[in-house]
Amino acid sequence: MTLSDLRRVGLLGGGVIGGGWAARFLLHGVDVHLFDPDPSAAGTVERTVIDARWALGRLLTSPLPAEGSLVVVSSPQEAAAGVDFVQESAPERLELKRHLLAAADEVADPTVVLASSTSGLRPSALRSGLRHPQRLVVGHPFNPVYLLPLVEVCGGDPSTDAAVQRAVAVYRSVGMHPLELAVETDGFVADRLLEALWREALWLVHDGVATTSQIDDAIRYGPGLRWSVMGSFLTYRLAGGEAGMRHFLEQFGPALQLSWTKLMDVPDLDADLIDRIVEQSDAQADGRSISELAARRDDCLVAVLQALRGLGWGAGEVVARHDRALEARAATPSAQVPAPPGPPSVDQRERHLAITFADGHRGDFHHLWLRDNCPCTDCLHPQTHERVLDTFSLDPDIAPVTAEVLDDALAIDWPDGHRTVISLDWLGARCACSDCRLAAAPVPPRTWDAAIADDLPELRFADVVADDVGLAEFVEMVWTTGFAVVRDVPATAAALHDLAGRVGPVRETNFGRDWHVRTELVPNNVAFTSVELRPHSDLANYEAPPGVQFLLCLTADAPGGDSTLVDGFAVADRLRTEEPETFAVLCDVAIPYRFHDDDHDLRWSAPVISLHPDGSYQEVRFHNALMEPFDLPVGLVERTYGALRRFNQLATSDDQRIRMRLRPGDLVVFHNRRVLHGRDAFDPGHGHRHLLGLYVDVDDWRSRRRVLQRPE
Repeated sequence: MTLSDLRRVGLLGGGVIGGGWAARFLLHGVDVHLFDPDPSAAGTVERTVIDARWALGRLLTSPLPAEGSLVVVSSPQEAAAGVDFVQESAPERLELKRHLLAAADEVADPTVVLASSTSGLRPSALRSGLRHPQRLVVGHPFNPVYLLPLVEVCGGDPSTDAAVQRAVAVYRSVGMHPLELAVETDGFVADRLLEALWREALWLVHDGVATTSQIDDAIRYGPGLRWSVMGSFLTYRLAGGEAGMRHFLEQFGPALQLSWTKLMDVPDLDADLIDRIVEQSDAQADGRSISELAARRDDCLVAVLQALRGLGWGAGEVVARHDRALEARAATPSAQVPAPPGPPSVDQRERHLAITFADGHRGDFHHLWLRDNCPCTDCLHPQTHERVLDTFSLDPDIAPVTAEVLDDALAIDWPDGHRTVISLDWLGARCACSDCRLAAAPVPPRTWDAAIADDLPELRFADVVADDVGLAEFVEMVWTTGFAVVRDVPATAAALHDLAGRVGPVRETNFGRDWHVRTELVPNNVAFTSVELRPHSDLANYEAPPGVQFLLCLTADAPGGDSTLVDGFAVADRLRTEEPETFAVLCDVAIPYRFHDDDHDLRWSAPVISLHPDGSYQEVRFHNALMEPFDLPVGLVERTYGALRRFNQLATSDDQRIRMRLRPGDLVVFHNRRVLHGRDAFDPGHGHRHLLGLYVDVDDWRSRRRVLQRPE
């Protein structure tokens, strides 16, 4: 079963686990019919979906499908009728689970799998009394279900093999890692391991050996980090050295006979021990609410999963594989099913307003966000359009008294009598659903290799300066491709400054507002000599290097001196795909750079590759000539040199680097924090090579690009 085949699921139970399942399915475009007798279950699910939307939006780089719809029903039979899959997540009570599963079994199509989220009950016990017992499997997830990929799948009987495979396909389609267990056992695998650790933790508190905080620190600062990468057995294999696991077992196996642990005993959870654990846990939380702790947990899990994805390892590989599947699905026209258009409407929820726009798509807008973004003149200055409302004076739990759609606007009345009227078009442009985020996503860079030399991005100076249409084409070309060659530029400083000034202010540096690249008798930079310049970024020694560089050729009659360009993002892409460990070093290790002369001493350290939070490239910074001695642990020195050497090999390869012979009047403009530039050595004894350069900051380039894209 693929994600496109999975249209609707029935969920029995909407607590922490059920809400996590609802979020994972809804955010993958699957409709959910939820049964839970608790009237607050719908609110719990809605809050979980909001948290999940935020977390998955940062974790995944590919767009999620249009979100599914949540329908709360009044019975387990309603939840299971007409669905493609059923997931039960009721409290861990055997008779309750049997009752819910039997109710679903009465109405669900016989081919529909019934899966239980139980953490310890055997499937053979759960299927007792079902009319179609062969379709019952365990699908045991881990909290938060919307982020952690593991789900243990167990049928416990050969007759369930087909159901197990259908369940595996469902879970995999929503980005999970199904772990198929052929043998049923109490607690399955992961919870048996967790139970053993939990028993030991309780004993350590009971015996006064450690507090709850010390026990958690012992895990999260030590073995917990290793477990996320290699689990237990691979970790111990490493501990065995080159001789491997056999040596480890022979050396450390006898220690298992020591009476360190109390695995089969459980301390009496009397009032004294419970009070001690609660008191220590309260102190450990330090006043942070459950929602605050959950948000921090999700932030950290996203960071760990992103790091592992960059290495193509463990749970990160599951995320990467799912990202690729989502990207392929988004590229398939048949996968996009537009919602039917109709009049816009608003539905007030516990913490947000759910707005259905005229084109059929839905967006959720938090109450606090809506109040903070009121566009009235009491809240925004009418001339500067800057906020005069004190955001932090607002009640964090504010909620509308009424909310309604009036013509093409949303009208909200607040408890203090304030009225907000916001254009639906304005709200639609700021909708945070996956489809809208995709539509608003920046145009991805057009990466390139040496083959681009056959079709250089070129423009004529007269066309660029003629009007805003030509300027917009130039600005966009440099932004998406990383460089452009402008021909027939008057070989004067005035013409260069005129063109740059149409984009933004010239960035002044220690070299001045502009600078001449030619041989100098007393050079303070290797560029002012005739030697080869290997691919590099200018001013890597600055905290914020200049964004876009202009180099205008004034004279070029010396033998040699061809200009070279390399797409740093393309080199990074190759390493990310082919050599993830090298890529990780270049992302993690800050390289020190320094420029110094009689008047300046400019230093900064930064990784070669910097990423945005969503994993896209922020910059590539590389300048061998300006590298300072590394201040690194000995164990990291060889890895760092090796990664830099490999980056340099690719950057200087004929596969990646292009050469151009600039003539007077040729102007090359390139993104200095993406495209590396250089030149071949030249002979100043038989001619001259003279370029004039300047910089424009990347913020000003982005600004001009946005202004030029505004509708007339």
